[in-house]
Amino acid sequence: MKIVFICGSLEPGCDGVGDYARRLATELIYKGIDVMLIALNDNYINEITTGIQKLDSVDIHVVRIPAELSNKPKFEIVKAWIDDFNPDWLSLQYVPFSFHAKGFHFGLSDMLKMVGQNKLWHVMIHELWIGVGETFSPKLLIMHVLQKKLVTHLINDLQPQVIHSHLPLNKTRLEKYGLRIKNLPLFSNIEVDRTRRDRKLSKVFKIGFFSQMEINEPIVKFMQLLKIQVEEMGMDVQVVFIGASNKQVVRLSAEIGKVTCFKNKVKFMGFLQSKKLSMVLKTCSLGITPVPRHALGKSGSVAAFITHGVPVAAPMVSPGYAPNDLGFYSSVLCSSIVLKPDLKCFNEAFKNVQLAKKEIQIDTIAASFIYDLEYSTNCN
Repeated sequence: MKIVFICGSLEPGCDGVGDYARRLATELIYKGIDVMLIALNDNYINEITTGIQKLDSVDIHVVRIPAELSNKPKFEIVKAWIDDFNPDWLSLQYVPFSFHAKGFHFGLSDMLKMVGQNKLWHVMIHELWIGVGETFSPKLLIMHVLQKKLVTHLINDLQPQVIHSHLPLNKTRLEKYGLRIKNLPLFSNIEVDRTRRDRKLSKVFKIGFFSQMEINEPIVKFMQLLKIQVEEMGMDVQVVFIGASNKQVVRLSAEIGKVTCFKNKVKFMGFLQSKKLSMVLKTCSLGITPVPRHALGKSGSVAAFITHGVPVAAPMVSPGYAPNDLGFYSSVLCSSIVLKPDLKCFNEAFKNVQLAKKEIQIDTIAASFIYDLEYSTNCN
């Protein structure tokens, strides 16, 4: 099998979807699949770039097209590479903002339809249109309506054999248009370092923030209530911010400095190399995320904690969603989330996360990806 992944950007470490496609491609290559990656709208380059990107010592052929290029030359370049590679499948890694700064990717549908003639299409829905809450501006409503029209038009044009999504919410939204959506959980881009043992400190309960860092009232209240219980058990509490930039450190220091009970209990760690990052993640007792519960399934930081065997606290509930409305298809993954600041809930989630992490291992997800593609062709 030969697959071309199409995404917005392929700048390593700067684009989550590009990193996702690169890591999935690496695992597929391990499994004997020929893969090429094409970035259609790369803001990190000024000229067309082709060559090899390496991940885990695996060579991946990439074609990167600058965002400033108009659709016509983009089409000619992409078509030439696809015709030469002659893939069985084209896999569109879809986020509206990957292909236009405001998500208005006019012409994308026509371009992809032409370059993909006589090819099988797969679409991975990372994000759909922006949502609108109870209060919204006319500008936001226009963006919402236009993005919705563009993505539904795109899918109708491509007629993909397989559509995957990480989130039940996106499945529900697209099924209203008569589309069939399959589940493909999000794996972590942070590989577990298995050369070192886990070193969780028995007398320190470490609460970790990773990548997505926000201190707000629900999160502070959650940590305060949990801290009381932890200290009653004779343990100390430490809050660690992993991957914080200098700007974030200044902001977070001011915010958490207002919470006197955490004085001298906060540690900031900058950007870490993958092995060091993995080691630090494994030392956490609990991860905490500002991501709303209904969107947990698309969070790379949540996936990173779970993959490292760390349960995740999710205090944030968006208006219009139930407290138990978690963004996973799998009940096992849902059971690894701590919903209440209660040590009993934490202990239960800690047991469950040891099973949950197996569901989002990259080799498991890559095998599911291949199976869904092969099954779709056998059924037609």
